[in-house]
Amino acid sequence: MARFDRYQVMWEDATSHCEWKSLEEAKSDTPAICFTEGYLIEKNNRYCTFVMSFNENDIGDQMIIPTSCIRTMKKVGTKTFSKKDFEYKDEARKTTPIKSSKNRVFNLSKKR
Repeated sequence: MARFDRYQVMWEDATSHCEWKSLEEAKSDTPAICFTEGYLIEKNNRYCTFVMSFNENDIGDQMIIPTSCIRTMKKVGTKTFSKKDFEYKDEARKTTPIKSSKNRVFNLSKKR
């Protein structure tokens, strides 16, 4: 079993531009403000590591943010995962239609 805290993080990131512009325009450029939401798996005085996707053994999406770049970090929940959460059972698959943002209906069933 594994227990993870879920966070919403606002943080600053470096930006880069490859274009011609005036010196005054360049002086007005700023870092990007970014948003990440994920499960915190590591925190120390140098950085925080978040994961957004994972299975029983591996992680898929990972974001490592230097502590000095974090503006705000808000805990939004805690989730405990067990081995059973990651067991695949074909008979449990539902055929519930999902509506897209354009009100299209998708049927996630394997039957076609």
